[in-house]
Amino acid sequence: DTERERLSVLSSVMRGECDAVVTTPGAALLSTIPEELLLSLSLTVGGADEISPILLSERLSALGFVRVDSVESVGQYSRRGGIVDLWYSADENPVRIEFFGDEIDRMVYFDPITQRSTDRVERLDIVPAGEVLMDDGAKERVLSEINSLINKAENADVKAKLTGERIALLGEGSF
Repeated sequence: DTERERLSVLSSVMRGECDAVVTTPGAALLSTIPEELLLSLSLTVGGADEISPILLSERLSALGFVRVDSVESVGQYSRRGGIVDLWYSADENPVRIEFFGDEIDRMVYFDPITQRSTDRVERLDIVPAGEVLMDDGAKERVLSEINSLINKAENADVKAKLTGERIALLGEGSF
């Protein structure tokens, strides 16, 4: 959550939405994603924008969001046909993006428990889910290494832990 919040604040500063940031000296000295990379990875969507639900899902995965069946926490998204649910910010409810074909028809915040819509959303500025992102090549290398370690492991607990890591990695990518 700290990473996500830091990226959100940095994105707001770069878009000129705030004049100053109050933070601790330690937080100010931390390294993060370079400005150019953060800007290139950020995604802004609004009502009537044209982007397919499939392409939006692919972009969200590339930004480090985890695809799940039902959104329950920050950093997750789900897609069911022409609806994409996304929980991108720690201080708000998730957002439901409804499509008509490849056009965004409506965006609303919703309660994750009741699934009821609350407030309408005009625009979303989506920043990466974390400061460390893995492309498909990196995921394949990590997966290959995990598989190699599973094959070498003699301890059942170690194999189970590595298998869990492999399942988590597979759930985040398109393997």
